[in-house]
Amino acid sequence: MQFFNESLNSSGALVIRDRASGKVIGSSRYKLIDGTERVIEIGWTFLAIPFWGGQYNRAIKKLMVNYILEKSGTVVLYADKNNIRSQRAISKIGGDIVKELNFKHHHPLKSNLTFIVKERIED
Repeated sequence: MQFFNESLNSSGALVIRDRASGKVIGSSRYKLIDGTERVIEIGWTFLAIPFWGGQYNRAIKKLMVNYILEKSGTVVLYADKNNIRSQRAISKIGGDIVKELNFKHHHPLKSNLTFIVKERIED
């Protein structure tokens, strides 16, 4: 429940709907990185299992990344160093690993990789 409350209070949460059915199939969100002017994190993305591995994750990331880049921002994404599925998805949209860090946000001592996307995502 805390996850959803934080998303609603963030002012950066997005709902992902299946265009054909109109059903909610997931969510994602933007977050301004504290202490920066235009570095925006994209994260907290989830999709219902039937929508994994298809067009949906790429489509939502394309919209989000391109919007940030149009506004002269920097796009940052994090992935757990053991989450190969997320790392591959980020790499497919042009994410480059810039560093590994110990991230103490929700998971104490969780190791994450930091990715930056510098170019628009094209079709």
